[in-house]
Amino acid sequence: MKNLCFFMLTFTLLLGYWEGSFLTGVNELKASPLANTGDLDSSYGNLLAFVDASEKIPTHSRALPNIKVWGGEMEILNGNKDPKTIDGTDFGSSFPKRKRVHKFLIDNSIGTGDLNIDDIRLEGIGAEEFGVNAEQMFVPAGASKILEITYKPTSLGVHPATLLLCNDDCDKSLYTFDIQGNAECEDYNLYLIPFDVSCPSARDGHIETYIESISSDAYAYKWSNGLTTSYLSDLLPGLYRLTVEDNYGCSSVKSVRVNGGIDFTPPQVKTKSATIQLNAYGSASIKPEDIDDGSSDECGIAFKRVVPANFSCQNAGVNIVKLIVTDVSGNTSTGEAVVVVEDANPIAKSRDFNLSLNHLGNAVLSPFTLNAGSYDICGIKKLSLSQTNFTKEDVGENMIILTVTDSYGNTSTSSSKVTIFDPFPTIEQHKEEEGVVVIKKQKKNKADLKKGLDAKGMMAWVEL
Repeated sequence: MKNLCFFMLTFTLLLGYWEGSFLTGVNELKASPLANTGDLDSSYGNLLAFVDASEKIPTHSRALPNIKVWGGEMEILNGNKDPKTIDGTDFGSSFPKRKRVHKFLIDNSIGTGDLNIDDIRLEGIGAEEFGVNAEQMFVPAGASKILEITYKPTSLGVHPATLLLCNDDCDKSLYTFDIQGNAECEDYNLYLIPFDVSCPSARDGHIETYIESISSDAYAYKWSNGLTTSYLSDLLPGLYRLTVEDNYGCSSVKSVRVNGGIDFTPPQVKTKSATIQLNAYGSASIKPEDIDDGSSDECGIAFKRVVPANFSCQNAGVNIVKLIVTDVSGNTSTGEAVVVVEDANPIAKSRDFNLSLNHLGNAVLSPFTLNAGSYDICGIKKLSLSQTNFTKEDVGENMIILTVTDSYGNTSTSSSKVTIFDPFPTIEQHKEEEGVVVIKKQKKNKADLKKGLDAKGMMAWVEL
């Protein structure tokens, strides 16, 4: 970068010579820091020797940038080695993983040329704890831009670093200043949440822990009872102390007491519905377990009972019962449940039957005729048949269903074969076609028939 600045100055002076004028300020250049650093090569020294310092050099107007850096309202001088909080170069105290962002103004407001910063970087033993929001920056003439530096430490201690801005302002081509931050142990919040022993003789106390912290997500636990977990359970009443250490070696200590107690809390009763059926003798019963849906008590349940527990035909349908739960301390709670008592379906029994039509061609069948001993423990309300009236159309075998309905609407069925006989057959002669006889809905040629006795001894048309 310094060689670049030297080239730009050399080129400017030569250009002024050939145009009949030189840049104003060569005398100042001789007295500048660059001229005294010993970094200029021999050609640069020869050029200065070529110019007569006593001679007045006219001004040749050229566009040149000018860099300044501001922290707040304070200018940060090039090469500053003393970080301060007032200008933001000292980031103050923080703790690991906590982010702090400071903004600095890169100022080219008095420059007559654009400012190019082609390399922005951090150096030093603490450089890795900082970050910048840009690796390069272009600042137009007469303008300014913001550079952000972030401090997010990953370890404890003081972290010094140096910011380097490599730019084309030739008298400040390498603009540097020191920054620093200090990471200390975080004063994180440690919470111990005790849960007291529920019963005087129980061992069911426990302690939960909760930590509010930004810097760490790994902790080592050490309790006064020797355990190393974040959660303690199965505790007796007493005082418990916890020491927590994070992965940076920072620690916090807190104590909490677990108290004993007397059980005045009644059991929690949970019930569920149940459905039962009467047995063959018309009775049924339930147990507490049939309607208990997980009743509980911190000190334990002594016994449970149901009222009422026994049912008969008179209880068929919906019933409200009570579940009474008593714990070991004598506390009692009651819950209600619905018990549906169902009467079992009736038993349907039927028999086959032969039925003859009367002289009018009709017959009626009663369900009691087909009933063969159907029964229900709580009583039968109704018997019914799928068909009770019969005509000549039904001559022959018919499947008839007997339905038995009990007092509570439950039903059962049984099938029977009912055979219909016609002791008075009729001869139907087709009225439109002579010589044709209709027997049982079938047309027969009269020539193939004769009048005679059928199998039942009745006069009818019979086949020859």
